[in-house]
Amino acid sequence: EFRRVLFRSQLMDSLHDFTSAYTKWEVEQSKKPKPEKPLPPMSDKEVDVKGNLIFPTFKCAHTHSPRILLKSLTDLKIAEGASINAEAYLNDDYIYWLTKYAILEYLKNGIGVIADMYNSLDAIMAASNESGIRNSLSHMINNDFVKGKDIIHIYENGFDVYKKDLCDYRVGIHSEGAADIVLLKEISAYVNANKKPIRVHLSEKEEEIAKCKEKYGKTQVELFRDLGLFNYGGTVIHMVHPNEKDIQILSDMNVNVVTCPGANANVGAGICPVKELIDKGINVGVGLGAPSANLS
Repeated sequence: EFRRVLFRSQLMDSLHDFTSAYTKWEVEQSKKPKPEKPLPPMSDKEVDVKGNLIFPTFKCAHTHSPRILLKSLTDLKIAEGASINAEAYLNDDYIYWLTKYAILEYLKNGIGVIADMYNSLDAIMAASNESGIRNSLSHMINNDFVKGKDIIHIYENGFDVYKKDLCDYRVGIHSEGAADIVLLKEISAYVNANKKPIRVHLSEKEEEIAKCKEKYGKTQVELFRDLGLFNYGGTVIHMVHPNEKDIQILSDMNVNVVTCPGANANVGAGICPVKELIDKGINVGVGLGAPSANLS
């Protein structure tokens, strides 16, 4: 008991000495003359954030925001085991609000920049600009989407309409399997005439690569290289099953890769060889596939 009392007494004395010394220091500081001019800013530009907080965020390098509708689900099921794609029933109003819901998920997890691929971009752009999140938009061009449309008009309109405020626009292709050779050649002509990089889902599943080899006698990466679609770089999404030659082509053509580990795990596609890509000097980003992809 005596030791506890002694320790407490010594502790109080020490605290008293510290506070007395600190108070004396504060008094001395207050007596010092103030600088005549304010200190110069720490940078060349000052921004009044009006009480808001600025902090760095993550970038989600690939997503399909409206698909948050299917979070924890796959397709909606109807009678007799038939399956329908729920997205077929989404109008712009649904897409707008679903994108806002997805943006809440992004911000909650520290994501401040996203890259959306979708074919109804008006509502996504509006939701992104209103929410204050940067979004790099691109269409998922495929044969069904371009029926009766001019591919050049789609892309030119995309750059005119969607490259504004907090949004950007890129040339997008859904995938090799969703675009026939005629469409891919048309896109290549536009890409090379306008020196544009592309964005495309590629080499996600082994069966997709096998079908490409059966049709064209080469991998999807080789096909896109030979068609000139990589002449100005770009980004390939997934890239779960590249061979050594594919990886070398991506490196040589300055093509980025986005891995979507949650989405790939969810469909059993496999694992992107991230280390091998990085070892070849390829930039590798991380995406969700969709906010509905469980485990993302």
